[in-house]
Amino acid sequence: MTGISSATCCSKLPIIQAALRPAVWLPGIRNLLRPAVWLPGIRNLHRHNEKWVCSDTVAEECLAKLIDAVDTVQLLDPKSTYQVHKVDEERYFVEIFNYTWAEWLDVVEIEFRPGRESGSEAKCYSFSSGFLPTWVPFAFIFNCIFFFVPFYDNKFNSRRLTRLREAMELPCKVVPSND
Repeated sequence: MTGISSATCCSKLPIIQAALRPAVWLPGIRNLLRPAVWLPGIRNLHRHNEKWVCSDTVAEECLAKLIDAVDTVQLLDPKSTYQVHKVDEERYFVEIFNYTWAEWLDVVEIEFRPGRESGSEAKCYSFSSGFLPTWVPFAFIFNCIFFFVPFYDNKFNSRRLTRLREAMELPCKVVPSND
């Protein structure tokens, strides 16, 4: 008799179960769709952009410090969950998922690049992915249908970027952005 032994089959079961859980793949879909930022006027209510200049630090070090800062911010904000979702070391880019106390998914994207004269600069975005929290059944579908519904983030996205910048413990300052 050929086939897979029950031990082999059962050892893979937790992996299969984890892949089938919506909590594993829905945030990726929600982040990919981003319905809350489709309309230019309304998205400004729940999005914040900044430009940072770190005059004494190269982009590689800034990226490493930012990734370390996520753990620090998590300790300072225990009601939220911070998850480094994507890191691209070639582009000096990091994407962070933030699940708020009510399980809304907010996304932070920061991309560093070499500065004009020295150091590095960063383009920073923090935005809400939709007006319904992730625990609502089919929230990502309803957020797409009702993408035009305005909602205010109470400046959480602005404060999140400030916390991350300060936790990096680098001399980075916010400068006016053209975005």
